[in-house]
Amino acid sequence: MSCVVSIVTMNDEVFLEACLRSLQAQSMRCRIKVFDNASTDKTREIVRDLNVELVESSQNLGFSRGHNVNLRGEEFETVLFLNADTSLDKRFLEGLTESLSADAGVGIAGGKLFRMSDAGQKVIRDGKAVLDSTGIYFTPAQRHFETTAGDRPNARHAGPLAGLPSAG
Repeated sequence: MSCVVSIVTMNDEVFLEACLRSLQAQSMRCRIKVFDNASTDKTREIVRDLNVELVESSQNLGFSRGHNVNLRGEEFETVLFLNADTSLDKRFLEGLTESLSADAGVGIAGGKLFRMSDAGQKVIRDGKAVLDSTGIYFTPAQRHFETTAGDRPNARHAGPLAGLPSAG
């Protein structure tokens, strides 16, 4: 399965190296593309040092346009839009693509986000990591709600697509 990870950055040197290293350590290979919105810090240097594909812009084109530029002309079955302040577990891409392949009715998915401290460590409460989110769901009235903010993981959050209310 062909896969592209698209990251749009602007002055993300604080987070970017950990993000890219977590992508390079994945159990499944994906093409990684970083679109840089005219950073003035060491963002571009970090991307080059890690031999990741870099698309440079001399001006801030914004988040959505940066992803569009990254994906223009690409052929892929799966794309992961990723923020630079994210680190992935080693099997995240493999699990994501397996989950998407297993159910033809699923067209979009995301991962569990764990709450992080200012030092970049998972927040632990009562011995368990605190979830920041397992996603957002929309009601028929087009209202959206966070599924799990502040929860501790439990059986409801076990699967890759878990935590979302069932369609009714």
